Amino acid sequence: MPPGQGVSPVRKNLAHERSYTIMVMGGTGKVRSFRISRRLLFWAVFFFAAYIPFSVYLVNRFLELRHANFAQRERIERLERDLLRSEHAVSKSREYIVFLEDYFLQTEKSTEGAAEAAKTPEKRAAAVAPKPSEEQAREQDQKVSIEDLVIDKQGGKLAVNFKLVNLLPGDTAIGGYVYMMARSKDSPPRQEWTYPQVKLVDGLPETFRRGKVFLVQRFKPMQGKLTVGSGQDAPAILEILVYDQAGNMMLQKDFEIPPTP
Repeated sequence: MPPGQGVSPVRKNLAHERSYTIMVMGGTGKVRSFRISRRLLFWAVFFFAAYIPFSVYLVNRFLELRHANFAQRERIERLERDLLRSEHAVSKSREYIVFLEDYFLQTEKSTEGAAEAAKTPEKRAAAVAPKPSEEQAREQDQKVSIEDLVIDKQGGKLAVNFKLVNLLPGDTAIGGYVYMMARSKDSPPRQEWTYPQVKLVDGLPETFRRGKVFLVQRFKPMQGKLTVGSGQDAPAILEILVYDQAGNMMLQKDFEIPPTP
């Protein structure tokens, strides 16, 4: 038997059998072909098969984090607003506490003065004797004053802004109540032209305790808004009343309301 007879020849793995042939036919009949390795095609398909779910996961994760970030930002802004409101409420509470402490102190002083006056009738008579009106007005003007008054009239609304200045010496705080009233030049104030609104008796508030509460050590900005008429019914005078904690009038002053342009 000749050598090699009866033995199947060894099959060689040719390069063209390990790749795919892709043919592209053009419109003019030209045919172009190129080969792609099977291994390269396998890894490319595997890469894209793994990339698609991974990219979907990344996009979903990004959207979740973005939504959580927006929700956290809104929560922080809401907490900041609540904190500002709480700080304002605490400030107002401290102001009222100081106001009450000063009120009790003034009450104690009044009680002590009444007791001393009861012991000495002469001093008591001198204490209750009324003072002249001009001297009383000067003393009232020395306690508080109104500065930087701004009156803005738009339509039927009258906005009033000013600074209430404490004229007492040292760091003594003073508290009380403020009313803003509008009226015509030759007529008393009307009830609906007051801030805060209150029933008027002989052109004055029926009770001083419904006024705008204040406690000032140096100065305090005050605001008010009155609903007034327009045209011939429009007021021409703004009257500001300042009472102390016992209801004594510390200041009564008139200001002209500028005409509406």
